[in-house]
Amino acid sequence: MSTLCTLIGDQLTVNPVPCIEHFVADGDPYNVMQLAAEALFHTEKYRAACLVYSELRNRSTQNSGQKSEDTPSPTLRMVECHYHLGEYEKGSEILDSITFKSAQWFHLRGLLNYKQGDLKAAEENILIALQYDWRLEELEDYYGDRMPCDHSNIMDTKLYKMSPEQRLSRIHSTDVNSNTIIFVKSLGLVYEETADYILAEAYIHKALEMSLTLYGSTAAVYPIADCLQSLGDINSRKKQYSEADECYRHALNIYREIQGEKVKTFATAKCLRQLGENYVRMEQFCDAAARLREALTIYQDVTQGGDTKQISDILARLDEIENSQKRLSNHEKNSDESKSAGACITLVSGENFQYLLVKIWISIIAFYPLLYCSHQ
Repeated sequence: MSTLCTLIGDQLTVNPVPCIEHFVADGDPYNVMQLAAEALFHTEKYRAACLVYSELRNRSTQNSGQKSEDTPSPTLRMVECHYHLGEYEKGSEILDSITFKSAQWFHLRGLLNYKQGDLKAAEENILIALQYDWRLEELEDYYGDRMPCDHSNIMDTKLYKMSPEQRLSRIHSTDVNSNTIIFVKSLGLVYEETADYILAEAYIHKALEMSLTLYGSTAAVYPIADCLQSLGDINSRKKQYSEADECYRHALNIYREIQGEKVKTFATAKCLRQLGENYVRMEQFCDAAARLREALTIYQDVTQGGDTKQISDILARLDEIENSQKRLSNHEKNSDESKSAGACITLVSGENFQYLLVKIWISIIAFYPLLYCSHQ
């Protein structure tokens, strides 16, 4: 997959479909195009991937969403691309066109709700996604008379009526799949946005624990790095900056191990940006600016120079940092001048005092003979 993506390279960024067919004319066009789309998606070339997925959707006879766990739906993948590109309205529009609502559909709907600020809907939709994939003991007892076969009865299940803490306590780290990890982490992100950092941290720690169980403690995989980055966000919000710095750096090392030092991706850019923001909160402006500029360069490269929200936000933050550094420099300059002036005043005052003492002593000496004579 990565070989194919390297073969085709940047030629895919404008009009990828003819390019793919040119390179692999002997294979089945649909399967080859799907392979290329997945290669682009997993190397975070979302704009090009979206174009290929759009063509796949047009050529497919099944336009109703993901039917197989082994074959990602082109339409759902298009939604994911728009989500990663920050185009939430466009992603929602495409998602609404899908009639078959799978666990992935509800998860994406929840993520879009989360990004658009509807946290209640985000939690509900991610919970619906979670009920499809949760691996729990005594499922019949858990759900009541039967397992819910669709999303219409989510409000009536014991799952939904449980508190977030109760749900978390029933997740078994030894019986999970990759979807479960993603859904649990996403719930943690929702709770983080409500400023319930204790609950958010508990969910993301659980997702990290499941990731380490599933992939191994030394594995360099995205789920582990993503959880570490999210824990960094929570620690930074809690003003635990040293802990946040450690999480971000660990996550960044994993991303670079997966992708290579020179590979530029959204994941690396986001981690660098959050690391920079953490330095801003610590008022370490030089380090903050350096990390943010690294992130900016990657975003500009990945989006082909497009003015995304991430780029605009980073540029605005760099302006704020520059202004803060100027104010700090002026304050230090004024402080130094004040100290210098104070030192001069002290020096002059000291000299005047010594001069006054000498004059008094001379006057006493000069006046003493007169006083003596008068006494005689």
